[in-house]
Amino acid sequence: MKKIVFLFLFSIILLKGSSVVVCANQSSFDLGDYEIIISPFQESNLKGFTIEKTGENPFYKSVSNIGEYDEIFGVKEMNSHIFVYGYNFRLNSSTQYDSLVYIFDMNGTLISKIVLDFGEMEIIEDIYFIDDIYLMHTEQRIDCDFDYLFSANYFSSFDVNFNHLKDLETTLDIVGLETTDRYLLLRSTHYGQFELAIRSDLTSFTPEDNLNIVDREIYTKPFFLEFINGGQLNDDYVEHGVMIDYPGNYIFDYGNQVYHFTLMPTVLGLEQNKIYTERVTPIVDKGNILLNNDVFISGTEITKPGNYELLVKGVGDYEYWIEFTIAHHLSGIINHQTYYENVILTFTGDGYINNQYIESPFEVVEPGDYILKIKGENNYLETYYFQISEEDNDVSIVDFIQKIDIFVLVVVVISGIIVLKKSK
Repeated sequence: MKKIVFLFLFSIILLKGSSVVVCANQSSFDLGDYEIIISPFQESNLKGFTIEKTGENPFYKSVSNIGEYDEIFGVKEMNSHIFVYGYNFRLNSSTQYDSLVYIFDMNGTLISKIVLDFGEMEIIEDIYFIDDIYLMHTEQRIDCDFDYLFSANYFSSFDVNFNHLKDLETTLDIVGLETTDRYLLLRSTHYGQFELAIRSDLTSFTPEDNLNIVDREIYTKPFFLEFINGGQLNDDYVEHGVMIDYPGNYIFDYGNQVYHFTLMPTVLGLEQNKIYTERVTPIVDKGNILLNNDVFISGTEITKPGNYELLVKGVGDYEYWIEFTIAHHLSGIINHQTYYENVILTFTGDGYINNQYIESPFEVVEPGDYILKIKGENNYLETYYFQISEEDNDVSIVDFIQKIDIFVLVVVVISGIIVLKKSK
């Protein structure tokens, strides 16, 4: 008699607020584009139910057990699978009533049957999918003289292949439950603040637990700020966690405490104050990016020689900059050299020879004294001096001095040899 009353009570609990239409022994579940119809049957000691899918690609299948009885209270579709859940009744079980889930593919093939027994009378309340993990919610009640009292709630996790991972027990009598992309949010009242958050790995936290940030800390990588209920982040009201992935200075007001923290941008391809001899391609994850005060798009190649300042602006008047230089390339001459034939100048940057603009490559053919200037971005300048001279027999002052030096050296060496011979 107690067990029959338990069945009736759980039927009232589960059917209230659901989209189930009960006709005789048949239950219909509206899933939008189609319906799932569950019809129980019994043949001698063989009990089971048929499951029928209407609409596109319909199917009709039967599930039967010996010595068991399944009561179905919910059906939902997730990830191209149909979940049929309720409780399983077995006379040979010490507690007799255990949580039950059948999983079918969209063709009606039974993929898995899951029975969860936590030592008392249990029933599946709902099933969720967070971070590629299925979370099955079981409510447990105990028989207390014709009164079935709440005992605990259990959450069981399964991977995408429906392998059981772990279980979490909470004695919180759940009245309100909501989901986010990361959490199950639980409370013991219909309205108000949530009291517990459960992650997909079945770890949990409360509003009183420490946050995963430290006041006055500087963070170098984006992170998810974990909290439940509401808080003030700079000028925005945020709830149930927020991704911090934009560089800036932040103020977070939560739980009667104020946190100040900073997130730096991630900049790849550049180092502070480095001189590069090749082109560079800076990659900046987020922020308002300027290169020498001009708008810059992350991933754009910088090829022109020059002095550069990459500035990343973020929220809260945040600024982060990197200064660097791209050096020019020059071939064809060496500084302060004299050449007796034409020279071909190959260079990067803007070239000026004797204050006349030239483009690379440029051939210098006329004899004379030359000043080559290579200009780049942001006042970058390199200067070279060279000379082109006609080949003749005229001796330059430098050549004359060099010849005198050689003559003096020869005279000194010969005099030394003569002195040595006389001393012998």
